[in-house]
Amino acid sequence: MVNGRTRGHSCMHVENFDWIPVLNDAIDKYSDNAIRQIERIRTIQIPHRQSFAFNINSVVTKDIATIALKNAGIPGSTEKHSLYVIAANSDFQSTAAKLAYEVFKGTKMRACARINASTSSILYVGISLTPLKRILDHLGFGAKKTYALNLVHWFPFKELPLTVHVINTALEPNDAQALEDAVSMSLNPIFGRKGGK
Repeated sequence: MVNGRTRGHSCMHVENFDWIPVLNDAIDKYSDNAIRQIERIRTIQIPHRQSFAFNINSVVTKDIATIALKNAGIPGSTEKHSLYVIAANSDFQSTAAKLAYEVFKGTKMRACARINASTSSILYVGISLTPLKRILDHLGFGAKKTYALNLVHWFPFKELPLTVHVINTALEPNDAQALEDAVSMSLNPIFGRKGGK
């Protein structure tokens, strides 16, 4: 209260307020921003991607996994967010994997990713400024409270070929997040939260 007046915005009587122009204006601004974001995303150049092929039995320790990832060219850090996709081959049994993950998740030994309704051979889609570390998290060598797949602790198909693909997007955080959401929507991974983090 200043000089008998309420500080801040003048009082608005909601019952007399016309929401239609406000909503229309908000939708127009959102649409304009979305269009500009799509245009920025479409400009990304992907000269090449790094890929790391493995199975669970080939990455039994953090040291072995780290050396293998580095040898595959997976970067430790990137100036802009990298998009990564963890995929299985066509022999993947998603229902059995989800059941095994559900059991492991119930132990509460580690923070686990969300289980989706998908039956895809794509396990996870994500973005990170530190892709090598993030992939190590998903393999199961990160902090227990970090949400990740933690594959070495539960994945039942020890010899099944898996591949991690990493692409440096060179996008700002919001645009990289939008790209992750779009790729996730397209690939429909069986694990991981969708939408803005």
